[in-house]
Amino acid sequence: MKKNIRNLIIGLSILVTVIVIFSCYFLFNLITKEKIKITADEFFNKMQEKEYIIADAKSQFLSYDYIEKVYVATPSDYSYKIEFYEMKDIESAKGFYETNKRIFEEGKKDGYIETNNNLKNSSRYTIKNNEKYSVISRIDNTAIYINSDIEYANEIDKFLKQIGY
Repeated sequence: MKKNIRNLIIGLSILVTVIVIFSCYFLFNLITKEKIKITADEFFNKMQEKEYIIADAKSQFLSYDYIEKVYVATPSDYSYKIEFYEMKDIESAKGFYETNKRIFEEGKKDGYIETNNNLKNSSRYTIKNNEKYSVISRIDNTAIYINSDIEYANEIDKFLKQIGY
């Protein structure tokens, strides 16, 4: 009987050790994995395929020399908009991300849920309450900014997952 218990304990110890090792390996790969950005032109083409209305908004940001391209895409019913920014370098994109994240944080209302992920070459912040869904997501020198009504959160998340943001 003692031998069976000892074998059971040894077996469970080995199983737990294997699970811990694989979990650490998975977590390490997740943290160090680089996301692949899309360019402003690729964003434009993807939104065109989805039959979104796309506007070049660069003229609104002429005083910001670090912003190279800006596209704003909206579905045909104009229910929300997705803004895509391509900056001159990664540091500019990080600053853009931090500024917009801070703005979202300052606008918190009761009953909100937020996520904050910082990986090797990307950052993503979301905040949701009963009325609004806001996202700022950065990969390298690009960023996506969304501030929409909560009812479009699932549709937005589905799209962002498709393009890796």
